[in-house]
Amino acid sequence: MTNKNEMIVRKDVFIIFMAVVILVPLLFLQNSLSSRWGEREQDVREGYLIQEMINSGYIQRADVSDHEGFTVENHMFYETDFLTVLNLMQNTNEPFILYVGFGACPWCVESIPVLYEAASYHGIDRILYVNRRSELNWDPDEPMRLSDMEKHLMNLLEQHMVLTTREMADGSFLTRIFVPEVLLWNGETVVMHNTSTLYGHDREFCEENEEYFLPELTEEQRQELLDIYMKIMELYLSGERTQGEHINENRYPCEPIDC
Repeated sequence: MTNKNEMIVRKDVFIIFMAVVILVPLLFLQNSLSSRWGEREQDVREGYLIQEMINSGYIQRADVSDHEGFTVENHMFYETDFLTVLNLMQNTNEPFILYVGFGACPWCVESIPVLYEAASYHGIDRILYVNRRSELNWDPDEPMRLSDMEKHLMNLLEQHMVLTTREMADGSFLTRIFVPEVLLWNGETVVMHNTSTLYGHDREFCEENEEYFLPELTEEQRQELLDIYMKIMELYLSGERTQGEHINENRYPCEPIDC
């Protein structure tokens, strides 16, 4: 009887031992996988996917030397296209700051050094840049025609009230992504964006040359624009998740210069 009891006890001890041997590694593996997934989520929130595209060369530092007067080479603008932006918005939860513009746009020329200053101040080293006049997004024969990818992106941004409708010089109305557009996407929605520079920073007519020109920003205007961009950077760094401000949608007659 004693031998039988000893056998039962040994059997129970063996079962407990095997359970420990099997379950402890499984629990450790589960915790490890959970930890790794948590790190992956953190990677996504902190720009992991975009950084991978930069590391692989899919996204490269933009040539923004066409913005007259902007001579910084080691800047934070990385050129992409509307298709990539659309994919990031639809298929990931990755936050980013987007700048849409082009060098021949006088408002873009005025805004890019201010945007650079705001990003540099906050230590932000990556802003996605879509050149409106790049080969992928713009038809030089029809400068006011929307590309297919811009239409798709517009359909998405329309839900977030980013689009602007402007009256053109001929009295018609055009809805599109006007530039410069600086937009903060938090992975779910547009938190804040700024269209053009400032309300009231309009072109003036030069009677001597009989043409329109855009005056440079005054010091007061520049500071106001800088404050707006600073707020965008602060919201980006804070991880703000709620839809916010949509400001400075300058509405004024616009010559057909694709801005």
